[in-house]
Amino acid sequence: MRRGWLLWLIFSTLACSLTRVSDDSAPTPMTDVLPTFTAFPVQDAGWLLDTTCYEALAALHNQVIILSDNAALEGFYNTLDSHCKEPVHRQNFDFASQILVVLVIVTQGCDAQFIPQSLENNNLMLQFVQDGDCSYDVIATYAGIVTRPAAGELKVTVTGA
Repeated sequence: MRRGWLLWLIFSTLACSLTRVSDDSAPTPMTDVLPTFTAFPVQDAGWLLDTTCYEALAALHNQVIILSDNAALEGFYNTLDSHCKEPVHRQNFDFASQILVVLVIVTQGCDAQFIPQSLENNNLMLQFVQDGDCSYDVIATYAGIVTRPAAGELKVTVTGA
């Protein structure tokens, strides 16, 4: 017991005599400017294709569809319905300041998708990415909401397809 008490006293004395090493100088300010995140000016509109059957999507292969009014949206839904056994769930959309963009590519692989790259001068740039070496068909769809161009028409460019 005495030995434990003696060890505790020695370690306590040593601990109290330790000096703290510190750098009291002011921290160096960061000189690099971090990039500010700005949201990509295209919103997801995947809801547009909810409940759409495979046959309807396959029929849209390699098409760029720009919907700019309610009549075009209704026609789009009618086209989808003509390929499906059951009607596609229809959604309303306010076209006052925005338009809808739809793209579909059918390809062979394990996965495929469109990745938005930029939207400049009425040109929406999308990258098509296909992954894997699977021997079955996959459908890559893109549905986005874009601010209605003030002048001219929207152009859609796909790279990698």
